[in-house]
Amino acid sequence: MRPPRPASARKRCAELVWYPQGQPLTLDGLTIPDGMVYVSTGELPWPGEPSALDLTQPIDAVAEDPAVGLGYYPSFLGITPAQRRTYLEWLASGRSDADPAARELGYVFLFFYGIERRLLLDGDLQPTLMGEVLRLLQLYGPAHRSVSLQNYCLQLLHFSGWRLGQESYRAFWPQLLELDGDRPDEDSLRFVLGNLHQRGEVMDWTVAYRLALIDEDSRKSAVVARTREKFWELFRQRFEEIAPGGMPLAAAKQPATVEYRPASGALLSACRESAAARALHERIPNVLGLRRQFRALPEIWNRCIDDLAGYSRALGSKKVGDAAKIATWQALPPELRAGEAHPLRDAFDGLLGSAPREGDLAFLPSGQIAAMAGVDERARLTLAQSKQVAELARQLGWRMAPDPRQSGLPLAWSQEVALRPTDSDDGAPGHLAGVIRLLHLAVMLAAADGVIEDEELATFETLVKADLPGEADWERVRDATAALRRDTNVAVRCLPQLAKLISPEHREQVLRSLAHIAAADREISLPEIKLLRRIARAFGLPPDAVDSLLEGDGSLREVTVATAGKGAKGERIPPRPAAAGAVLSLDSERIRALTEETRQVIAMLSEVMADEGSAEVKVESKSKEHATPGAAQAPIDAPWIEGLAERYRPVVTTLVAHDEIDLDDFEGLCKRQHLLPDDVLDAVNAWSDEHFGDFLLERGENVRVFRSLLPVMAGAGSSN
Repeated sequence: MRPPRPASARKRCAELVWYPQGQPLTLDGLTIPDGMVYVSTGELPWPGEPSALDLTQPIDAVAEDPAVGLGYYPSFLGITPAQRRTYLEWLASGRSDADPAARELGYVFLFFYGIERRLLLDGDLQPTLMGEVLRLLQLYGPAHRSVSLQNYCLQLLHFSGWRLGQESYRAFWPQLLELDGDRPDEDSLRFVLGNLHQRGEVMDWTVAYRLALIDEDSRKSAVVARTREKFWELFRQRFEEIAPGGMPLAAAKQPATVEYRPASGALLSACRESAAARALHERIPNVLGLRRQFRALPEIWNRCIDDLAGYSRALGSKKVGDAAKIATWQALPPELRAGEAHPLRDAFDGLLGSAPREGDLAFLPSGQIAAMAGVDERARLTLAQSKQVAELARQLGWRMAPDPRQSGLPLAWSQEVALRPTDSDDGAPGHLAGVIRLLHLAVMLAAADGVIEDEELATFETLVKADLPGEADWERVRDATAALRRDTNVAVRCLPQLAKLISPEHREQVLRSLAHIAAADREISLPEIKLLRRIARAFGLPPDAVDSLLEGDGSLREVTVATAGKGAKGERIPPRPAAAGAVLSLDSERIRALTEETRQVIAMLSEVMADEGSAEVKVESKSKEHATPGAAQAPIDAPWIEGLAERYRPVVTTLVAHDEIDLDDFEGLCKRQHLLPDDVLDAVNAWSDEHFGDFLLERGENVRVFRSLLPVMAGAGSSN
């Protein structure tokens, strides 16, 4: 250790010398290669310079751990000889650490005091000095929780940068904004705004964002931190909506005075002398003084918080996998969602790659889309789940038909839906719901004889064309038709739900209109009569409603009606000449009458009943009320069951003890007999249609059993 010099010698000879960049200095065997330090030859007069390397001070041969604190306002004179060795080794190594977090920030501040003095008091505005401050901030700032280093460094860089001139400061300050994080300084923003105003530049969103952040009207919320990247992007888009190209800036008449707050107490004391007072003050254009020009910024800020609150909650959700990805994507505001690919895009494209096609249409079972949305497999989706499927398809860029959001009709898991690529799907006009619902009923009628003829659908289109004014409407209807034609049972299975969507006072008129549609070709076949009876039963109309309609409606007198009693096979109507059956043979008066009647029905079908949303709950309640698990099971060898394949008999003899059973119970019953539910429905209904003239089973939300078709059985009454 080198002994200190006598105090009298220090006071007599002490002077302060600056070593500029590139001028090396060797002290106690350590060489500082690039200068940028003050050196004193003894203790300086008050207030001195805390960063000065006093050549008279003792320095230990062994350095102190760099993590040991130096206390507040460190100085070279005030630290221990071992800490001086630590400081000099750091300077000699180029002021860098492999682990910046392991270095006590007091060493960085001790060096910073010297640069601060050189820039402000000595007026040496060398860009290399500011570059070194910026480097130290970038290296040590992120490694320490304290924001003091960031605040002092940025203040010095803005203050000194302003003194470099308009052009140099303009090229410099964007780097500084990137370092301010969530704590921009108001004075720093004053310099930035003043520079933009001087240069006649507009303010872009990166500055506007920071102004909004410090505005007292901007709400403080965890949403900002949790959604940082999305928040910035949403703020940018909304700012650019109100200020395309940037916001022009105005300044108050009187300039603003910005005062520098030194990190070094010695510098503050030195600058209090009148000759140096200006070193800590700058007068700049007072742009921030006209606050009214920025009043839209906190409004944008607060709206961004509101609109990203759902996304913020989704990020904290316990959902995992695809469900979590979909939830977070859906929670994004529309502006942000439009710029991000849907998380299931690749998986959906994979399904479409092997899907059947008809022109622009692709066909997929709705269950495959539902599974992607996280819906567990079930025979029939709820209406809410069905709408979820349609919405997922829309988000992926495809329009679904039939669309449960229009029709109000739930989808079956195995039901194929038609998908058409579209850039946007803003929904359909209200009247289209009635057309789609009527289409289901029309397809039922057209398929009653087992084959849907093009002429039959052409008749339907003729009758509804007045309600389809645009080509877009026709496209939706034809897409739904294409889907329903692939499996006509879909329309049949929707009958219970359709009945619920028609108010009781309108059901008889709808039935009459369907009868007129069936008679459009001047004949009503036996299968059509049977289907009309089934529709009447689903509507809750009297058992003889169809017969009374056919006998009492004068407009049907010239129509050939199949003659067959209920439950009898009857005789089919002889085929008519081709010309007589063509749709164009309908006289214009009849077409006009049918069209007007159809328009009324469409209007009725478009009116969704107020309790539609609770339909599922009501059906479940009805199922519990009418299901009678304790009722006696019919004998498996009862005479009426002859002709039904033996493997289906246990299921049927159990079902006929109920008016209606839960869909899950039905599927469980089939599973216990190692049968597929769809196979049971098709086989049993084909058998009952042949033997009793109608279907025994009808699947909606529940499975309904029309026991009135069967002979009276012991232990099984009839409520149908």
